Amino acid sequence: MKVLGIDWGEKHTGLGLGWTDTGLSQPLTTVDTGKAIAKILSVCLAESVAKIIIGVSEGESGRKARAFAAGLQDKTQIAVELADETLSSVQAKPFRQDHAAAAAIILELWLDEHRHNIV
Repeated sequence: MKVLGIDWGEKHTGLGLGWTDTGLSQPLTTVDTGKAIAKILSVCLAESVAKIIIGVSEGESGRKARAFAAGLQDKTQIAVELADETLSSVQAKPFRQDHAAAAAIILELWLDEHRHNIV
């Protein structure tokens, strides 16, 4: 099953694509947050994504990411799930597309955590 990982940010949102059968993920792209939902819906259709994982943190940023997730869920039939994104941005710093790399890291952590529960 293909899974889309999202690293939401106030200005930029990163997307990563992963596979439950391999447990691997890869950075996909970084988009302006104002255009993120349209891009996400396009990627989900083109890639036959079965689940969306959105990284959330604590505080105000986490609240905004949760609101983004709710808005996205209203626009798609694909299940949207939240995942802890603690330190994903720090781990992504060495990569060129920080947000896309962070999305892939969020997704890979989620895949690792759920590998025994995924059908």
